[in-house]
Amino acid sequence: MFARMVVCLIGIAFLTSCEDIRKEELTVSLDYQHTPRKYQREYPEANYLRHNIVVNPHVIDIDLDSNMSARVNVPLDVDLSVDYKSFTTNYPDIYYEYGSSDPFVVTYHSPSTVNVGIRISVNPNYPVEETETIDNTTIDNETVVTTDNLTWSDNFTYYVSPTQEQKIRWAEFIDNMTNDNWTSISIGNPDNMTTCDNATLLSNVVEETKENATYELLKQSCNGMYWNWAICWNTREIGAYSTPQNDCKCTNSGYTLRPAFHNRNWGGVGKGCNSDNQTLQVILQK
Repeated sequence: MFARMVVCLIGIAFLTSCEDIRKEELTVSLDYQHTPRKYQREYPEANYLRHNIVVNPHVIDIDLDSNMSARVNVPLDVDLSVDYKSFTTNYPDIYYEYGSSDPFVVTYHSPSTVNVGIRISVNPNYPVEETETIDNTTIDNETVVTTDNLTWSDNFTYYVSPTQEQKIRWAEFIDNMTNDNWTSISIGNPDNMTTCDNATLLSNVVEETKENATYELLKQSCNGMYWNWAICWNTREIGAYSTPQNDCKCTNSGYTLRPAFHNRNWGGVGKGCNSDNQTLQVILQK
């Protein structure tokens, strides 16, 4: 999926003194070359905050105005290029679209308008909550809400720390967890889950956590496993083991979830540290 951006360089002045510099007005227009319906389903129409361009090499880093324009001084007879990024109000620090032009040159004898094409793509790491309805069930890319379940799920890579987006999604999942008559909690990966079905215990944990974000419950027996609802390096950790274990431990068995951890030890099924690539999930069920 991509779009094409056209940057128009409109000359408005001539050489100043003896320097090889020419003042230009850069007018940017976006010409999307995609099927709008498919694009918008995957990436809903953005609430743009700003459009930024960087004119290389080391000419200027500037935001475009409401007319998608910016006035800059560009050197003559130098290979130039334009990098483009857009930012939205939803995630103002994460770029949404991006692209770069091919090299071009502005000379004293260039026409008054120079068109520069930029191939635009969507940042694959931009957080998008894709939502669609199937049989009255609402599904998005990270959280599944039905009449019975609340599910968090995310993918983790061996020896790679969680991204900032993954940390935010985990924190939001914990923060938004409400005492909604859940009867069980299951953790693990899709091929290997373990469950605690003590509804009273689960209700108490959720309620205590809402009152105190640092609440912990360690080595609690449930369904033949010892469960931890812990804090590890200021982030929420959930674990379940065949024998009682402390929190923040690199176990060689059991189920450990640390999706917001500061390094590569995000947990896993089978090992608490340095686990292979896997999808981790939590399911609350009524």
